[in-house]
Amino acid sequence: ERPRMSNTTAPAPAPARHRHKKRKNTSLDVDAVRALVERRVRESQASSSTTSCSMALKGFELATKDALCALLCAATSGAVRSLNISGALDELEASDIISAFATTAWEVDELSLASRRELFARVDEDDVLGFMRALVRARRINMSKCNVTCAAAAALARALMEENPLRRCESVNLRDNDVGDRGGRELRRACDANGDIVECIVTNNSVMASEDVERIREACHKNRRASLARVALRRRAASGNLLEALSLRKMDLSDLDTPVILACIDQDCSVTRIDVRDNAFTEMGLRALLDALRIHEGAERVVSINVSGNPGFGTAAARELVGYAAANYVRANPCTEALKSVSDRNLGDDGAALVAAALAERSTSVMAFGVHHNDIGPAGCIAIVNALMAKHNALRELAMYSNRMGAEGAKSVASLVASSDSLNVLDIGGNAIGDAGCDAIARALRDSSALHELHLDHNGITAFGGQALLAALEDRRRRGVPPLRSIWLHGNNVDDVLTGRIMRMTSGAIAVMDGDVTLQRAMESLPSPPSSEDIARAERDADQVNVTQPADSCSLANRIAARVGAEYRARCSTHYKSTRGTAVVAGIVARDA
Repeated sequence: ERPRMSNTTAPAPAPARHRHKKRKNTSLDVDAVRALVERRVRESQASSSTTSCSMALKGFELATKDALCALLCAATSGAVRSLNISGALDELEASDIISAFATTAWEVDELSLASRRELFARVDEDDVLGFMRALVRARRINMSKCNVTCAAAAALARALMEENPLRRCESVNLRDNDVGDRGGRELRRACDANGDIVECIVTNNSVMASEDVERIREACHKNRRASLARVALRRRAASGNLLEALSLRKMDLSDLDTPVILACIDQDCSVTRIDVRDNAFTEMGLRALLDALRIHEGAERVVSINVSGNPGFGTAAARELVGYAAANYVRANPCTEALKSVSDRNLGDDGAALVAAALAERSTSVMAFGVHHNDIGPAGCIAIVNALMAKHNALRELAMYSNRMGAEGAKSVASLVASSDSLNVLDIGGNAIGDAGCDAIARALRDSSALHELHLDHNGITAFGGQALLAALEDRRRRGVPPLRSIWLHGNNVDDVLTGRIMRMTSGAIAVMDGDVTLQRAMESLPSPPSSEDIARAERDADQVNVTQPADSCSLANRIAARVGAEYRARCSTHYKSTRGTAVVAGIVARDA
């Protein structure tokens, strides 16, 4: 009789497991250690331009205490910045490890002893204190998984609080150890007392009170913020230029680090411009910073904040924050140069509203104002123009180019042009105002006799807008209104013929090659030579520049340039006062010299 077949399938045999033997680490004696360090340093220097290197002993173990001493000495003389000997100490007695570090002259920035179990077992407490006093020479110490006890943690805390010229420790990692309440309290005291400790990791110490863990974390955050402020202020002072922005760029600042910025303002009253680019501020953090600045004494001195490169850049909070600083600038400065106003800040309509409010608060009129390159839309443009129309009757120049005011914004600007008796220069290029906006400006030109220079470039204007502009200029001529000095129309969809007709309606239509006429007009502006004070000032300017340059290469050129500038400012004062930006002067012919 045939056997019955089972309904269940027998399981397949498990694949054979290949057991890999743990590779034994290479044992290093004194000579082998020195050779290894020398080779690693040489390889590192060959592959990079830095003179320091990082070194890990993965796959090696130190055979004796003398080998560890030799490693520390060789690493120091070889400029090893980071030394990781985790796993290389297993064959050494804990007492030998502690003795080697305590009795050897060594210095590295980062030191890792992680995972050396029972490091503090059966070791005298005085020896542990000596060991900790030696360890705090390193800036960063990693002793995770080393069975650090309360006694060892207390010894470390004592070493961190003692006066020691060799102490450089800023960060300690004690994760996954046996630190209890007593050790936690002592570490907390050390972090409160020593402002250099910016990081002390004590997570996964199961017998430490959670209150101590939190207090240590808070103390380290406070120390870190104070340290960042000191570094930033020290770096700015070292530059020797107190007009330079306070740089907190790429410092890993986050939403909780507003106190860093406030501390800088408190400690240095000359800080007026702050750079916090490329950090980790979100919209929430930027909003918190804005709220803090609004109520912080002395923050009104801050006239510029750069927050680009942060996650919160481009949000409403970011625009209001930079608008807050821009508004401070408007309140505190006379505003006599358009190109040095509040441009390139990414104000948007939110920031523009704050700037408009500051303009409305001023008791005196601005003379020149610039909000170009700010992503301002119609609403922000209208707010700023309304503020200017209400109180600023001495406004001579307005630069609003490279925004997005559109036709609606252009119509508000046209109202300003028509009503102002002082506005000489208007630049609204790159605003997509189109034909409708150009037509509004053209209508305003019919009633304006003050405007001399008009920039309408890159605005999507076609022949329709060009014809409206030409008609307005022709109407001005028929009524005897003085012509505009110049109009900028490039970058639009207006053909060369129509553009030429428009240009011929301006007083500045002189052939480029007609050099004699151009020079004569410039010289007739104010035919008087510079005063002795002007020349002396030019000489002082040249001397200041020459301080930073070789005397035999540039000093004569600098003196000539400074003298030419003095001649230009005196003989062509009208042109100098109306020129936007920095005039580049090739030379002035002193015909009465």
